[in-house]
Amino acid sequence: QFALFLAACLCVGALARRLGASRPMSLLAAANFAVHWTVVRVYLDAFADLAAGLFGAALALALLAACGKKAWREAASAGFLGGCALSAKTAAAGVAVAPAALFLLLPRAWSPGGSRAAAASRALFSLLIFGAAAGLAFAPWPIRNAMWTGNPAAPFMNAWFGADAWMLSTERFWLGM
Repeated sequence: QFALFLAACLCVGALARRLGASRPMSLLAAANFAVHWTVVRVYLDAFADLAAGLFGAALALALLAACGKKAWREAASAGFLGGCALSAKTAAAGVAVAPAALFLLLPRAWSPGGSRAAAASRALFSLLIFGAAAGLAFAPWPIRNAMWTGNPAAPFMNAWFGADAWMLSTERFWLGM
């Protein structure tokens, strides 16, 4: 838990530096992250949220490093980090993975110069690589869920895959929060 916390702080500092902040301001950003009440609360209670935050910040850092590049490696590394964030917390789908996919798709699809068809093709290729890498990183969890419960989306989608009363009440609890 402490290692996740330190890594997340370092990643926030690196993000600030990558976005153009000076070294003292990057340290201040990392320190602000470290003492913010939501981070402290997560650090003391639920390790999965901190892991998702770490992988989400690393994903953002990877995307910033990929700006202006057309290589598939950046899309693959960003996808892998997105899949890791999704593995830690499924809510990362909406706050890290989907925005990252849009970040990869939109600027490349409408980039100046060259043909639109070639730019759109590069954008779709990057998105495909991103999705494949994210899927590979995330795949062990639905496989494990399917083996243990018969439902790859457990604790959700129990009506589709059938479940006992405990799983249905768990789903209602999580969706009701």
